[in-house]
Amino acid sequence: MFSSVSPAIVVPPLEACSRSRAHVARRPHDRPNVPSKPSLIGPQWISPSVGVGHRVGQVEPMRPADALSDDNNTPLRWPLFSAGVTEMSRLPMANHRVRPPEIMLDGQWDFLLVDSPAAAPDGWNMRMPPLDGWRSIDVPGVWTLQDTGDHPHYTNIVMPWDEQPPHAPDANPTGLYCTTFDRPDGDRVVVAFGGAESLLAVWCNGTFVGMGKDSRLDSSFDLTPHLVDGENLLSVMVPRWSDATWIEDQDHWFHGGLHRSVWLYTTGSQWIEDVVFDADYDHQTGDGTLAATVEVAATGVIPAGWQARVTFGGTSKDADVPASPTPTGIHALVDAYDFHGHKAHVSFAAPDVEPWSAESPVLHDVRVDLVDADGVSHQSIDAKVGFRRVGITGRQLRVNGAPILVAGVNRHDHDPDTGKTVSVEDMRAELHTMKQHNINAVRTSHYPNDPALLDLCDELGLYVIDEANVESHARHDSLLHSGVFDAAVLERVRRMVLRDRSHACVIGWSLGNESGHAPVHNAAAAWIRQVDPTRFVQYEGGINNSWGDRGDAAGPGSRHRTPSPGERSITDVICPMYASVEQITEWAEWVEQTDGDDRPLILCEFNHAMGNSNGGLDQYWEAFRSHTALGGGFIWDWRDQGIRQATEDGEEWWAYGGHFGDEPNDGNFCINGLVDPDGIPHPAMRELKWLARPVAVSYDNGAVTVENRRSHTSLDDVAISWQVESDGTPMGSGELELPAIAPGESATWELPIPTPRIMPAHEMTLTFTTSLKKG
Repeated sequence: MFSSVSPAIVVPPLEACSRSRAHVARRPHDRPNVPSKPSLIGPQWISPSVGVGHRVGQVEPMRPADALSDDNNTPLRWPLFSAGVTEMSRLPMANHRVRPPEIMLDGQWDFLLVDSPAAAPDGWNMRMPPLDGWRSIDVPGVWTLQDTGDHPHYTNIVMPWDEQPPHAPDANPTGLYCTTFDRPDGDRVVVAFGGAESLLAVWCNGTFVGMGKDSRLDSSFDLTPHLVDGENLLSVMVPRWSDATWIEDQDHWFHGGLHRSVWLYTTGSQWIEDVVFDADYDHQTGDGTLAATVEVAATGVIPAGWQARVTFGGTSKDADVPASPTPTGIHALVDAYDFHGHKAHVSFAAPDVEPWSAESPVLHDVRVDLVDADGVSHQSIDAKVGFRRVGITGRQLRVNGAPILVAGVNRHDHDPDTGKTVSVEDMRAELHTMKQHNINAVRTSHYPNDPALLDLCDELGLYVIDEANVESHARHDSLLHSGVFDAAVLERVRRMVLRDRSHACVIGWSLGNESGHAPVHNAAAAWIRQVDPTRFVQYEGGINNSWGDRGDAAGPGSRHRTPSPGERSITDVICPMYASVEQITEWAEWVEQTDGDDRPLILCEFNHAMGNSNGGLDQYWEAFRSHTALGGGFIWDWRDQGIRQATEDGEEWWAYGGHFGDEPNDGNFCINGLVDPDGIPHPAMRELKWLARPVAVSYDNGAVTVENRRSHTSLDDVAISWQVESDGTPMGSGELELPAIAPGESATWELPIPTPRIMPAHEMTLTFTTSLKKG
């Protein structure tokens, strides 16, 4: 558990604000049996994503390019590009496992690229495909890599256009997408978009459904009231640029499109809205506790007698789902005060449970059923949980009571052929390569990755720092102080936590990257600590006053001080960027002598892997192993972000900034990974594998010493062989018989290795090879 200092700003949970739905004009449809509705122009409503007291359109002036038109070219005053509005009618975020993809809409969609949202043809979202003048495009996919005439754009810090925040340019390539589907069975039909850059607006059968921002988290919408029997039309508008681009100014390619999967799912009139699992582990007793909170929702009321049934370890437990409060009468007020939502709570004791760690990623099956008063199940959800506990004590990050040393990398979503669209198979291959090179942690720089990656990290065993999609690098110290993006920042942090908090692999939350330190960061950190006290919070912007913008701009005097309450409230770890070995060693020696700070130092970025780089990596690791307060770090970054191109004669090459006519650009600064764009490891990976090795073997005067550098597991699964060579010719070999060596311990014993008489001018070598046992 983590304690925290009272934040500088206290913000009520966003759920506490009233939610309203925006209405826009509905045009007559060109298909029969589709009713039309009267046009509602100029909606005035309060959105929970806008912030208390802000009316739509009052956050900043609306410009002509920010408005769309109905069929009479009358401006619809809906704030597509208002920074204070982050969504319209988007469903609340939840554990992704409660939104199973029952009907995938991935595949070929009809597509038209226009110059701006205002340039969309009249009635484009009312006509059934195939459409004249349109083309087919892959979904998921970015249109910038599908020969549409609009290309990728790479910058590191500067914005890709010349505008002032929070405005986007009038010249704004906009993708129009259309597809059809038959109405599936079910009382309620929901569409989910895994990711859209930079925002998406959705219509169903010509009726506006909703809008969502945040390119790296999913947006879901209830289609039920807009559907007809038989074939239905789904239309989506995706502008490439928006106000949100100002807080998605990360060191990577700007693309455009529906870059993650799209799917439908159905529910009954009562359904499981969310499930939160807290699988705690006590390393002192070896026992675990599983707590499950099941939230239920309904199109109407939830009658008495409904229950959530949770099955774990062969045992099922039922908990009542609170019925809807009495709407009228003498008991209405009492019922309303006693009502805390349709949430059922179930807990299990798990004695002698096998815990989860990156070294031993043991997962356990859990099933959740929603059952009515007659015991009939109306919905089932299957999930996997890992029992573990994260904490910080003694200036060390600990998992299940044991200190861990982070051998991490920063990871962008990137594929050399499909950009931000990365298949599950390729994600698995990435993580396998990481594990093979003793990498044990991933920072999802600088946005939440596809939830499939977290499922894989749960399964394969990697720790994850989950980072919110917030970076305002071009206006680093000023933009978030304006307050214009407060609602957006809070919602992005909040939705990330609500989606990912049941994953064992996620050990910490990051508030974002390179966005200065504004009051909204303290508010976001406070919200996380209230909702999830089981993980730490980190943000490099919270230590800028003592470490400088990139970790090396401030003198040692400012680092050698007790942190302020404001700094402590925003980050539980000291996480500088690119601090030198000398700087972190100075700090470690100071803190060991003075107890001036009880937090560990874990570099959020270091050892920039560009070109012939990663020099001095061994010095960092020597410092990590010499000072317990130094907890490792995340190398920048994992993969070169080159894009595969070919010459006229078919010779392939990697493109970077400027190769697509993108101006301004930062050239080859995106080519800074530990592996090639296609995943082939660079030479530095071998050194990282050696430095982060979990087993160290040494030999001196006939004695061998084996050190178990793991945190949680023995060496029972390890085999160590030896071989003596003379000038490369084998002279003898054998296998070590390992004694029991506990994590963090070592053992030394005599090992008489037969060696021939050493002759002058002959080189004798003794090689130890460590590997996992087969099977």
